[in-house]
Amino acid sequence: MTFSTKTLVLILTLAALTRLIGISTFPPSLNWDEISHGYNAYSIFKTGKDEWGVIMPSILKAYGDYKLPVYTYISSFFISLLGLTPVAVRITSALSGIGLVITTFFLTLRLLGHQEEKAVKLAISLLAALLVAIEPWDLFLSRIAVEANLSIFLIATGITLMLGKRYLSGLTLLGISTWTYNGARIFSPLFIFLFFLINKEEISIWIKSLRHKIGVILIFSILFVPMCLQLIKNEGQARFNKLSILDQGAISQINESRSKSRLNSSITKLIFNKPVYFTTRFLSNYLLHFSPRFLFLQGGSHYQFNLPGHGLIYLINMPFFALGTITVLLRWRQYKTLLFWLLTAPVASSLTRDSPHTLRAIVMLPLPMILTAIGVYQLAKKFGKPLWIAYSITLFGFFSNYVTKATGKYRIDYSNVWQYGYEEAIQYIKDHPQYQTIIITKKYGEPHEFVLYHLKIDPLKYQSDPLLERYEQSEWFWVDRFDKFWFLNDWQVKEMVTERGRKVQLKKPALLITSPSNYPSGWKKIKTVNFLNQTPAFDILEMQ
Repeated sequence: MTFSTKTLVLILTLAALTRLIGISTFPPSLNWDEISHGYNAYSIFKTGKDEWGVIMPSILKAYGDYKLPVYTYISSFFISLLGLTPVAVRITSALSGIGLVITTFFLTLRLLGHQEEKAVKLAISLLAALLVAIEPWDLFLSRIAVEANLSIFLIATGITLMLGKRYLSGLTLLGISTWTYNGARIFSPLFIFLFFLINKEEISIWIKSLRHKIGVILIFSILFVPMCLQLIKNEGQARFNKLSILDQGAISQINESRSKSRLNSSITKLIFNKPVYFTTRFLSNYLLHFSPRFLFLQGGSHYQFNLPGHGLIYLINMPFFALGTITVLLRWRQYKTLLFWLLTAPVASSLTRDSPHTLRAIVMLPLPMILTAIGVYQLAKKFGKPLWIAYSITLFGFFSNYVTKATGKYRIDYSNVWQYGYEEAIQYIKDHPQYQTIIITKKYGEPHEFVLYHLKIDPLKYQSDPLLERYEQSEWFWVDRFDKFWFLNDWQVKEMVTERGRKVQLKKPALLITSPSNYPSGWKKIKTVNFLNQTPAFDILEMQ
């Protein structure tokens, strides 16, 4: 076994340890999206249908957010092996993260081409793989059940195969990625178009083979054409419509700007309109993806995807990232594919609100790590071994500090972000089956799905329950009731009335799980469930 092979094995071992150890307890609990993946995967495993009773759906309605199906289908396989557990729900993402590490090694070798010596290529590729293994961006997302993490593994592996002239395999993985995560539905076709454009002479020779023609036709017919057909339907557009930068709030802002303008009405309309607003917001969002604040200092604003106030890439790597980027720009002919990837990656994320967004920008991976590795090598050529030693010690200092923060302060202080407390509250239900009516607040979001998941309720029983009350409102699907469970908005708990005006039909003994101190008279408090920082999450009360 060569030195480089041993080193790669050690890096993969590190990647596996950082992604698999304690995966069920960090992050501290499954959030509502993970719960939805889990229960729908469980339902598909048990019945071949999702929770809505749709047979092998090509898109999952879920809460009305319409999730793409590949992650859920893979999860159903692990659930068949491991049961309905956090490990089974999250392991697809963890394995994708480990896979991205090894893909990065081979991808970097391909991107470096024949311009560098073998030893140089190996050193840069090993460092890039190590950075993917330990940098916060992929490390954090590999520990939660997110389709995006599976998608970037498929994308990166597909591109690696295409760089190795295995075009059919690469196209297949890129096609599957479009059924995994919505951002890939923009990035993958765009990348394929640009890749074919910059390699048109080589592709034109390759496509002359009848076998290759048939393969391409089949891949596009099975994966890309159905995707396009789905996108013209409401369900295919639902996710984008919820996140688009040109939403109702934007239109109101445009109208307000027009009303306040003191310019001529024609000029006002020329300045304040949808195309101008969209273009300026898009360009602003796009450029922010490359800002030091997003990449190295603060990360995104959604704390289910990164630590607050902590960059996605360690600060030590900022100068090396800049140097690597300059190197690639100066040698753009050698690094054409890398540059096209880097420039197209933020497009999908830039079309949405809250941009730059840690999760939606994931198609940038693993390029920041590759650029950093190139930059480190450029400086190491001048300073040699002392730089490697100093850099390695400092890098692992950042890594150690990050792991300590993530598994310590973040896990405790932000357990509420992860809907911590549902499992503990529902465990009380499991341990006390005597209650005939159980009422749960909707304050922390989608309690019915947590009940379905944690009690492992038979999907067929749920789907055919005559007491099931669910409906669409504000482009979201709500559940008010099934079986003996009632779900109320927090402000309706004291009146015991559902959103649609139904009075809760109490059968005693009854149980109430509500936000702290939010309950009507006549109930006896028996337990309080706390977040990990010991602030109250739920009060549990009973009425005999």
